[in-house]
Amino acid sequence: MDAGTWLELWERAVTQKPRPRRRELLRRGAEPATAVEQLAVGAANASLLRLYSELFGAELPCRAECPRCALALEFELRVETLLARGAGEARELPALCSGDWRVSFRPPREDDMDIALAVPDASAARDALFARCVTGCWYRGEANPLSSAPADVVERVNERMEECDPLALLEFDLCCPDCGSAWSSHLDVAAFLWANLDAWARRLLGEVDVIARVYGWDERTITTMSSTKRRLYVDLALK
Repeated sequence: MDAGTWLELWERAVTQKPRPRRRELLRRGAEPATAVEQLAVGAANASLLRLYSELFGAELPCRAECPRCALALEFELRVETLLARGAGEARELPALCSGDWRVSFRPPREDDMDIALAVPDASAARDALFARCVTGCWYRGEANPLSSAPADVVERVNERMEECDPLALLEFDLCCPDCGSAWSSHLDVAAFLWANLDAWARRLLGEVDVIARVYGWDERTITTMSSTKRRLYVDLALK
């Protein structure tokens, strides 16, 4: 995409809330015939990572704060390394068998997450997700709701759902070089992509404003220039 097309994407998404904004980004990043609502979460994250790499390159510069001493850490993640965790392909796993319990399920999709994330309580949100993704639950061969299963069975179902779609939750381990504290963090791909796209678009609009004021060219003419050429014109205009 050229700069003007990226700017149009930004304009469509800038007034939206996070979930509709994620959907807008996915419509640009996914295959044209793909119904993004039906994408497995990991496949959606893979699509967003590839979209990020189109505009910003292979590295994701990240920041985190140590939860113990508040030291600011800077590090980089690579798109190809993240994609290698599962190539965005969710896979069906055999039903979970634990004692007398047997539970079958499918990987969560984007529309499942829309429903779950609309529930403010974390426990209720997980129940809402299970209600959509658990396809069967039996105790000694008789159908039962998952809510009647022991807590350890429910937790194992949760773990297995993460296993069947490795890119659905992008977690990584961090260690503070000052105090030695270790913790896990995660990457919200849509939020990360949007933060970078928003900053980029606002810089571009600033360049358009400077160049248009001095030379009188329209936005389309300016955005179709290469970034190097635009910066040169900005430098000349500000002299």
